[in-house]
Amino acid sequence: MWAFMSSKKKELYDAVFSNLKSMLISLKLDLKPDLIYSDFEKGLVLSLRQNFTESTLKCCYFHLLQAWWRKAQKKGLKQKHLKPFCRHIIENLKIAVHIKDKLLRKKFLNEMQRIIFLENKMNLEKGSLILLQNFFKYTMSNYFEENYFFSEYIIHR
Repeated sequence: MWAFMSSKKKELYDAVFSNLKSMLISLKLDLKPDLIYSDFEKGLVLSLRQNFTESTLKCCYFHLLQAWWRKAQKKGLKQKHLKPFCRHIIENLKIAVHIKDKLLRKKFLNEMQRIIFLENKMNLEKGSLILLQNFFKYTMSNYFEENYFFSEYIIHR
């Protein structure tokens, strides 16, 4: 299914799925997919979880990593001297997505943040360190917050 939308917010996806369900009801059809494949788009995943409670939701691990690299580039981390530091962050985030226990995952991410940013504080100018910290904060708030942990959805291709 394709939809042209003005934003990627959950509420807009909810409206799209509501309209789709209404159209199908008028055609005397029902929308109850067994399996849904999606990107790691926060609004979409949250809406799918709410609107298709009986469906199994799967997201592609490759696309998750691709999304992180693209966001890192948009946040100014494509500079040659920052790529190894960014790669180090993403390599650790790749591990974190597989830690199912919330407390253990939180401890891992806190320790990862402490080690990465303490180690690199001496090696980077302040502006570069801030870019890395902003990327890390972005991934934490958009992929690891309490109500949006997605490791259960990852499929490897």
